[in-house]
Amino acid sequence: MLNSRLNSWLFSRLTLLLPAVLFGLWGGVIFRLQTSGLLAELQNTTYHPFSISAAIVCWLLALSYPLLIEPTARPARCRWRSLTLAILPLAAPVALFVTLPRDHPTAGFLARRYAPATDGMNIYQLLGIDQSALRQDLRLRQAQANRHPVKLNLLELNLIVSAPDLRQVYDQAEVSLTGQWLAATDGSVKSFRLAQMIMFCCAADARVLGLDVTGEAIGARDGDRLEVTGILCFETTGVPRLLLRQSRLQNF
Repeated sequence: MLNSRLNSWLFSRLTLLLPAVLFGLWGGVIFRLQTSGLLAELQNTTYHPFSISAAIVCWLLALSYPLLIEPTARPARCRWRSLTLAILPLAAPVALFVTLPRDHPTAGFLARRYAPATDGMNIYQLLGIDQSALRQDLRLRQAQANRHPVKLNLLELNLIVSAPDLRQVYDQAEVSLTGQWLAATDGSVKSFRLAQMIMFCCAADARVLGLDVTGEAIGARDGDRLEVTGILCFETTGVPRLLLRQSRLQNF
C-alpha cells in the first residue's frame, strides 16, 4: 500500500517537474549557443532576437509551470511508459547539444554541403541582392584597388564566376577573402578549400560556397576561420582558384 502511494506521489510530482526542467534546459541551450557564437553558424542573425525571446519564454515556463499547475488528485494509474515517450522528444535537442564536438561542430556540415563557386546557383534573388548594383560595385572596387587586394566574399565571387565580363576584370587580380578552412578532397597538404555558409533562415536551408586554394595555411584545421590573400585565376572552364600569398587565422 505504501509503495503504491509513493509511486503515485512520485509520478504526479514528475509530471510537473520534468517539463519545467526541460523548459529550463531549452532556455539554457539557446543562451549557450548565443554566448558561444555557435548560433551565428546555425541561424541567420536576423532571427536571433526571436531565438533569445524563445529562451526567455522557456525560462518563464520553467519557473511558472510547477506553481500554476497542481493536480487535483493523484493519478489512478501511473503511466510511466507514456510519460517517458512524451519526455523523450523534448529532451532530444538538449541531448544533441550536449554531444556536439567541442571544436568546430559545423565542420562536417560544411564539408557535406560544400559546392564550388562555379555551380551557377542563383541565390541572389532569395537574399534580396540587386545583381546589377553588385556588378557595378565589383567593377568599381577593382578599378580603385590601386595595387591593394580587393576584399571579396564567396557570394561575390560566385557572381564573378557566373559573369564572363567580371571574370575578365578579376583574372590575375589580387584579392582577399575570409572563410572556413576545409581539407582538400584529395588530402593534399599543399592545397585546401575555403568555405562560407550562406543562410536564408538557418543551417537546414544553408548553402555552402567554396573556393579551391593552392598553398598551405600552416596550423589550420577543418572549421578554422581564416583570411587569405592571393592571386585569383580562372581555368578555361571558368573554375576559379586562388594562388595563396598569405593567410591569417582568425580567433573569435
